[in-house]
Amino acid sequence: MSTSTTPDRTTPKPARAKRSRYRGIDHLSPVDRVVVSLMIGIPTLLVLWLVVVPAVGSVLLSFTNWDGIGPISSAKVVGIQNYKDVLTIYPPFVPALHSSLRTRRVCKASLGHCSHYNLLASSSARSQRPFQLQRIRSTSMQAFR
Repeated sequence: MSTSTTPDRTTPKPARAKRSRYRGIDHLSPVDRVVVSLMIGIPTLLVLWLVVVPAVGSVLLSFTNWDGIGPISSAKVVGIQNYKDVLTIYPPFVPALHSSLRTRRVCKASLGHCSHYNLLASSSARSQRPFQLQRIRSTSMQAFR
């Protein structure tokens, strides 16, 4: 009676599942190519139609004197005269522009302010004492002054 440590060669090894790897779009089936094309094409066309075309149209119309009533063919090109008028004739525009830029600066600073609070939520900041948290808050509030 001999005991052998060699494996029994009659039992088959379990079949190893072959993992499929992505080999590029050239190896996709025709149906998959159509699906990928639709999933990319439809949102792209929607963005172009609903965002880009109106934005470009607004910029182009800003160089005309069209009042928005009547056919667009009645619009005459006036160049940058509309921009000159809004800066010189309409007095509330400049303060509104300053307010908008100031608001943008405050919003940008508030993002930094929020990041300090995200820091407080991290595991290392949870163990800090309340006076240390107050120092972080006061430092982040200086951006609003």
